[in-house]
Amino acid sequence: MSNQIEWRDSPGCFERHLQRRYRNPLFPAEKREISSEELKKARIKDDHDQWEFAKKYGILFSEANRLNEISPINDLMLCLQDTQNLLESAFSIGGHLEKEIGLLEILENNMIEILNSKLPQGADMLKQAHSLSAMNRIPYLAESKRSDTPILKGDELPSLLSEDIETIRCIGFLSRSFPDFKPDSNDVRVCLNNAIRNGLDTEYAKEVIEAWNKA
Repeated sequence: MSNQIEWRDSPGCFERHLQRRYRNPLFPAEKREISSEELKKARIKDDHDQWEFAKKYGILFSEANRLNEISPINDLMLCLQDTQNLLESAFSIGGHLEKEIGLLEILENNMIEILNSKLPQGADMLKQAHSLSAMNRIPYLAESKRSDTPILKGDELPSLLSEDIETIRCIGFLSRSFPDFKPDSNDVRVCLNNAIRNGLDTEYAKEVIEAWNKA
């Protein structure tokens, strides 16, 4: 493979994981180099994901277009659940899905608004369901929950610490909210210290641990 890989502008989750690993001291040495074959296979999987998503997206909107304020509550609830599931799937897939995500979020809001008007006593339940779904749309979490996730056992913490600072801060908050949540602060420190010995920038490591522990 050439010294410089030409990554896609908006990679899918499989290529994105190769980006995380590439020459990254957070990962073991054997995972820091990416072969042409690995990149090719990752892009094939990502392209397949996009194709499957497009099919599900079209089916959902064909069904949603038949619904309105007088539709049965069960049909509206099912549409909302399907919409939230597809939104979570979109964030697990990655790539160029900004337009589709925006339209799905509009549909989600419309379904919630109709259901709140028809079933005001269920507003708290809908709010909780939305909050849970929103958390599952954090790309790292969405990708890690896939049955075919590229984030293999042992890669979880290095992958997380390769994400943007806001994601690291958010997962750090979750770790403090649940006593048995893994990884915890000690796991993060150990991983960062090992990576520093492998060449990780100390200022970046400091930024990461501060984000993880931020109240």
